[in-house]
Amino acid sequence: MALRPNPGDQIEIDQAVLTFCADPENPQQALSRFGSQSIVYQLADSKGGRHALKVFTFAFRLPAYELQPKAMAPYAGLEGMETCKRRVIVPADHPELVIYHPALRYAVLMPWVQGQTWEEISAGKLTLTSEQRLKAARALVEVLVELERRGVAHANLNPSNVLFELPLSGPVKVHLVDLEGMYIPTLPKPDPVLVDDARYAHPAVDTGLWDPTVDRYAGGLLLAEILVSKNGDELSKVWGEEIGGLFERIMQSRSPAECPTFAEWLEAIERAAECFEEAPAPANSAAEKTSEKPSGGSGIPWQVVSQTAAVVALISWLLPLAWDYGFRTSWIGQYILFLQVMFYSGENLSFTRSIPPILGAITLIVLILALKTPGGLRRGRRVRAALGSAGALLSGWFPGLVGGPDLYGIGAWSMILSFCAFTLATLMMKPSPQPGPETGAVRPAEAVTQPEEEAEVGKELHLEG
Repeated sequence: MALRPNPGDQIEIDQAVLTFCADPENPQQALSRFGSQSIVYQLADSKGGRHALKVFTFAFRLPAYELQPKAMAPYAGLEGMETCKRRVIVPADHPELVIYHPALRYAVLMPWVQGQTWEEISAGKLTLTSEQRLKAARALVEVLVELERRGVAHANLNPSNVLFELPLSGPVKVHLVDLEGMYIPTLPKPDPVLVDDARYAHPAVDTGLWDPTVDRYAGGLLLAEILVSKNGDELSKVWGEEIGGLFERIMQSRSPAECPTFAEWLEAIERAAECFEEAPAPANSAAEKTSEKPSGGSGIPWQVVSQTAAVVALISWLLPLAWDYGFRTSWIGQYILFLQVMFYSGENLSFTRSIPPILGAITLIVLILALKTPGGLRRGRRVRAALGSAGALLSGWFPGLVGGPDLYGIGAWSMILSFCAFTLATLMMKPSPQPGPETGAVRPAEAVTQPEEEAEVGKELHLEG
């Protein structure tokens, strides 16, 4: 007999009296949500607490669920995994209840979680700002990183079983539901392995895959959708090549194990968040917005930096030469003499005289790699800084090595001057193209308002189902 509760009906589970709640939109019916394998009802206890009662269809009332509460208990305290705390209604433990309500065989009682599924959000019920998208992706990947670190997996990720609480400001919360197919080494493999949405199963393997890496494909697709879309080119344009590259690796993988780990996703999203927070506020006037080209941030373009540093490095060891000898001979004549010394004084080569500038250059290279701008010197900028340091080393070391003591002194000073010039330019230059909103900048132009009926994000309640 099917369970057809009315609002106010009560059942007793483990000596606790629970009442079926009314649907706010239809007070004559019990609040329920329908899934492909179950119906989930909201229950209230005597203290006002809310619970979810998940009642399975006949084909999915499986005795194997009896083993899940104990296996899932260690993960119930993790952020986003609240529904791991569950009680399964086993006929042997609740004979009277199951005789009176046969539909409750192997039903699951667990906490009620708030939020909207990503399926509902992406269907257009909410319009998200870039900041909300970034926060939602970060909240989800943090949960998945923790599961991956512990060697377990949801194993049935798709937009219908990831719930978000998305306030207009403040932290975003995520809840994973539909955990009956969860991969835990101590549990037997489900038969069949539950896959609610085949679009999120890796195309190169059968749907029976059940291991710690199984979430990487579906999780990566969800993260891409949350950030912008399932389009790698768009991801690169909006959030940078690092995140776009992770998506490309998913598309080219031959199995979930070859997909990026969630730790890699978290690292990339955290860097995106840093750039997002550092980005200046957008221009207020429409004229300024249309006249400015998206540059991905403020600062000096790399091309200008490299050209300026090269010129400064050259001048920095030509000027001391002119300063030292310019009063005694003409500048051009001394320059010719300088070239002669460089090309015809090979006997002045001495490795011992090259040690001080080498040590000095190494020290300065280490210093610049340790320098921190507000966002830190990122990977690409570190490489360019090191290349500039090498150029500064050569510009100072070479004249001193082949030109004798006088030119060695000039070379040492030129090395320091050119290195300082390059360091200053490196710190002033803009970062490599990094994350931002859909316009290509690193901060959203303005917050997107939501429809009036959705103004209070997260008000709508959802059960696991």
